[in-house]
Amino acid sequence: MDHLTTLLASGRLSTDDLLHTDRPGLNALRNGPAWPDMRKRVMAVEQQRMALLDEPLRKELLERAERDQAAQHAAVDAGGGDAFRAAAPVIKANTDWLRSVVADKGWPTYALAGRDGAKAAWLLVQHADHDPVFQAEMLPLIESAAKAGQADRADLALLTDRVLLAQGRPQRYGSQFTQAGDGAMELRPTEDLEGLDARREAMGLQPLAQYKATLAEMYGRPVR
Repeated sequence: MDHLTTLLASGRLSTDDLLHTDRPGLNALRNGPAWPDMRKRVMAVEQQRMALLDEPLRKELLERAERDQAAQHAAVDAGGGDAFRAAAPVIKANTDWLRSVVADKGWPTYALAGRDGAKAAWLLVQHADHDPVFQAEMLPLIESAAKAGQADRADLALLTDRVLLAQGRPQRYGSQFTQAGDGAMELRPTEDLEGLDARREAMGLQPLAQYKATLAEMYGRPVR
């Protein structure tokens, strides 16, 4: 129980997971005699965590991520390609704002901005392809946060691929695709294809075949 409380306080285990996730070990814990006392400790940790959050920062991150997603979805609905140019002003404004936030407060970790706020911050960086230098500068910050349990490993993997490709190097986790001349989407250059799924699993990513199926459904075109 003490170990679980420590994980909660560090952000390595979410309150929502502990209270609601359907998992054999957690189910057994919730059905055990020590659970009522543990639940009280969980709720106390959650209240303390929420009190330490930078709520204005979290709110702004979520609002900016929402605007980003609205612009991205509009571009996808318009057929992608050149339609993404319409999202450029939103992306640039978000990038400029986040740069100033990081300079002032550091990377928005779980502890600083909550899990949803940290995810929103990653999204803004992930879409800042117009500024690859900024993406590369943010990568070690997210990597450090992920190692401390303060950022998502999958987010780290996806940004790693963007940075590597922008530097003219093969991606590592196979997250980035491009549109071929026949309209199909195809995997961009990737290192060590034989070990790709193992690397993806280690970062919390689904197997490549499943990811391709997801992309095909999302974009409505073949993926190879």
